[in-house]
Amino acid sequence: MGVRMTATAMLRGAALIGLLSTASPLAAGQLPDAVTKAGVLHLNVNATYPPIEYKDPQTDKLVGLDIDLGEALAKRLGVRIEWTEVAFAQLMPALQTGRTDFILSGLSDLPTRHETMDFIDYLSSSTPSPRARLRLRRIFAARRLARSARPRSRTRSANGAPSIARRKAGPRSR
Repeated sequence: MGVRMTATAMLRGAALIGLLSTASPLAAGQLPDAVTKAGVLHLNVNATYPPIEYKDPQTDKLVGLDIDLGEALAKRLGVRIEWTEVAFAQLMPALQTGRTDFILSGLSDLPTRHETMDFIDYLSSSTPSPRARLRLRRIFAARRLARSARPRSRTRSANGAPSIARRKAGPRSR
């Protein structure tokens, strides 16, 4: 399942990069003045999460989905990116002290971080955010309630472990 989630995330990211790279540049007025004047966007990354972001051992260059996404954003914004690889513990302090314009790395969107940072959640991993977990709990609770009225039979799987089988009631809808 983890491989499937990563592949799905990669496809979504690739689609986003494709859309960004074909769009025309945004108006310069949509960027902070300092970035517009310098023509450079400073990004920090913790490149230890392949295939999302990592350092290619052969070329010693940053590669991966986040790097491609950042480059597509820069092209769309009409600026270039100055990448800085930092330790994970330094990502947030670098943003808070103004040493970087933003972080493009695997950083969880936690409510405790909302006081000091804004987030754009563009990918999800196998661990959903607290808000997503609440939504999922509500969805699954409603499904359990709906299924509790359906007849079930308890069986054993081929290897002897208990499993629950539900009687088929026609074509499945998603």
